[in-house]
Amino acid sequence: MERNSGFSIVVVVWSLVVFFAPSARAQYGGGTGEPNDPYLIYTAEQLQAIGDDPNDWSKHFKLMADLDLAAYPDFLIPIKGGRGRGFSGVFDGNGHTIVNFTVHTDEARVVGLFTYVWGPDAEIRSLGLIDPVVENTAGIFTGALIGSLTRGKVVDCYVEGARISGISYVGGLIGDVDRGTLVNCRAEGAVRGQDYVGRLVGDFSGTLTNCGAEGSVYGEKYVGGLVGYAGWPSLIGDSYSDCRVDANSMVGGLVGDLHDGVAAGCHATGDVTGREGVGGLVGSIWYMGIADCYATGDVCGEESRVGGLVGANWGRAILGCHASGDVSGGNLTGGLVGDNGSAEIQDCYASGDVSGADLTGGLVGAGGRTITACGATGNVSGRNDVGGLVGAGGWAITACRATGNVTGVRNVGGLAGYGADTVTDSYATGDVTADTEVGGLMGSPGYFEILRNCYAAGAVYGNSDTGGLVGRGGSSRNGIIEGCFWDIETSGQTRGVYGTGRTTAEMQMAANFVGWRAFESAGLWTFDDGNDYPRLSWEDRPGTALEPLAWAGTGTKDDPYQIHTAEELALIGWAPSHWDKHFILMADIDLSPFRGAVFNIIGAEWDHPFTGVFEGNGHTVSNLQLHRVNDSYYVQNIGLFGYVFDPNAEIRNLGLIDPNVSVGRQTLVGALVGYLFRGTVANCSVRGGVLKASEWNAVLSDSAPRRVESLSHTRQMDIVIRQGIGGLVGWSCGTIRNCLSTACICGYGYSAGGLVGVNQGTISHCYAASVMEGEGYPDQINGLAGGFKGLVQASFWDVEASGLATSAGGTGLTTAEMIRAATFVEVGWDFMGETANGTEDLWWILEGQDYPRLWFEADGADVAEEQ
Repeated sequence: MERNSGFSIVVVVWSLVVFFAPSARAQYGGGTGEPNDPYLIYTAEQLQAIGDDPNDWSKHFKLMADLDLAAYPDFLIPIKGGRGRGFSGVFDGNGHTIVNFTVHTDEARVVGLFTYVWGPDAEIRSLGLIDPVVENTAGIFTGALIGSLTRGKVVDCYVEGARISGISYVGGLIGDVDRGTLVNCRAEGAVRGQDYVGRLVGDFSGTLTNCGAEGSVYGEKYVGGLVGYAGWPSLIGDSYSDCRVDANSMVGGLVGDLHDGVAAGCHATGDVTGREGVGGLVGSIWYMGIADCYATGDVCGEESRVGGLVGANWGRAILGCHASGDVSGGNLTGGLVGDNGSAEIQDCYASGDVSGADLTGGLVGAGGRTITACGATGNVSGRNDVGGLVGAGGWAITACRATGNVTGVRNVGGLAGYGADTVTDSYATGDVTADTEVGGLMGSPGYFEILRNCYAAGAVYGNSDTGGLVGRGGSSRNGIIEGCFWDIETSGQTRGVYGTGRTTAEMQMAANFVGWRAFESAGLWTFDDGNDYPRLSWEDRPGTALEPLAWAGTGTKDDPYQIHTAEELALIGWAPSHWDKHFILMADIDLSPFRGAVFNIIGAEWDHPFTGVFEGNGHTVSNLQLHRVNDSYYVQNIGLFGYVFDPNAEIRNLGLIDPNVSVGRQTLVGALVGYLFRGTVANCSVRGGVLKASEWNAVLSDSAPRRVESLSHTRQMDIVIRQGIGGLVGWSCGTIRNCLSTACICGYGYSAGGLVGVNQGTISHCYAASVMEGEGYPDQINGLAGGFKGLVQASFWDVEASGLATSAGGTGLTTAEMIRAATFVEVGWDFMGETANGTEDLWWILEGQDYPRLWFEADGADVAEEQ
């Protein structure tokens, strides 16, 4: 933008009415022009005389009466401008008004009651202009009160009933403000121009506080209801605009273009219409930001970058703002911001309906460094990359919601059409309809890094790449997906690329969202348990805030994370980013409080296996529940630990009691580990519980499997599965030593074993005393280990309990042989009371009464009896 800040051009100023006086002082109604004795102005003649003598331009003046200038057409105070020249004194309107100020010219370049006001000490205050008419068809800098203001101040001034027109830098009060200050000023009427047109000021830089404008504004570029263009440095605070704005580009209800400025506490309430860069408050922002502002008018843009508050934001931040008008445009259309560049948006919301083309969102069309604690409630329609909150996200979306319905063609989501790098702690509840890549939360996550603690609950309709949470897989191979869900009942979708489908009842249970209490999510959510979905804390909805949850320790070998409670154990399954850490169990854990809830498997994902160390520390986990019966496709890796894949990974010194697992068509299932691809399971046991497939309920209820009722601490576990099923581990390519299973297993399909379903690794010093029944491939149902034959050393199974005489490794024994210590000591088992096989005392036994037990399964009375 070219500014005439030097004022090097001599401006021609004239008056058709000439007033005569013998001297400057005699021209005024009294006073000396000093601050405590200002020149007094009673008449129009005295007012115009201010411009006659440049020596008076730095003096003080005070208006003593209301003036009507109807009899004085083309009235101007003849002040000539230039660098360092102009009115630099103080004019106190004293609360009076000037009526019918009128100018029509095609010659003057600068027009206003005061043409030039210049200097840091210059001030005009407490003055009102009523029904001014200014028409400048040739010049620049046109305003009712001032043509051009440089470094001065205007306080408590206003214009009513104005009709102002010019070419460039046209304002209802002032044409151009360069580093000036406006306080408690307002303008009402109609303003028309081409470029840099504003209802209050055409071009502005400086500080503007508690100012407002009402009426209509027309222009072509840089047009605003309050300010056409705000340049550097600008602070616009506590101001308003109530007007209709029509223009072509960079159009805003308050500011057309805010360049290196800040607007704070401002609002605009009129409708705004333009072509490109159209906003309800600001057309475009450069380098600075907006805080605590709002716009309520409808916004219509013919082309791109259209927003309910800001059309194009290339600034730094938009904080605490909202827009409620309906918004329509082309590409890059948003309920709050059309094109958000790389700016931050926080604590903002939009409630109007939004319609656009590509990159259309209920809050933001596209872009943004971070979008935090924001919401959108309007319905959204567009073409490609369409979302209830954002059409295409930027870097991060956190603690946001979208509740409107969304329609489009491709990449369409309830929250985002094309996701941000990181989306956390956010949700969408609107219905989503499109052709392809359609998701309740996102159409496609793009090149995402993290999807964490999000959910979707709206209906989802599409023809291809349709999902309850996400429609299409992302392009990132290392993205983290944690704690994300969708409602399978309301969505009509039973499967999705990412996340987990849950019933409506499950979606409204706080126990199902333990992970949302941890890490960065602590305190962000509230629950009205059993009555509503999770809600964000900033929504102030009924419910109780989730208390923060974290582990003691740092997760290293020397300072492992400490697990004391059921909630802390459940938290591990919510945190894939921590599955490479060290954990230690500090107490026996009862998971009964999680009955009816969904327990997240640790290391369930192929891309994020468990690679750390879990030290059971001799403790037990009882009443584990894993329900996976709603999946309509095969799911693998079912167990407390789903997928273990690292040579140094280890699970040790841990017992499971009464696990309860219900599965559908899953494969690779074990109570402790689904798939042990690499790593070690040592000194672990599984005793009791139920594990079954839903389609086999009738078979199980009618069956009477063999049990060893006389042996204490032996309970039944019924397991029905297609392949790779074991009482301890489903499929193993790793190392299993000093472990046991006394489960009762019904294997469906092939590769089932009392201890391990498929063994391609090493099993040593282990046993199984399991009832084994199955259909489909009877030769694949084995007493100890099934499937491919790995290495089995010093290990056994009970042929009477299992009813099987075969196994892919191990030795079959009678029950009587299995309850004698000598059977095991002879092949190197380390028992209490003997030292030939070592001094770790890993095993003990109630001789002749029970199978061997691990060291931590003994109580004092049992050990005393055995000894």
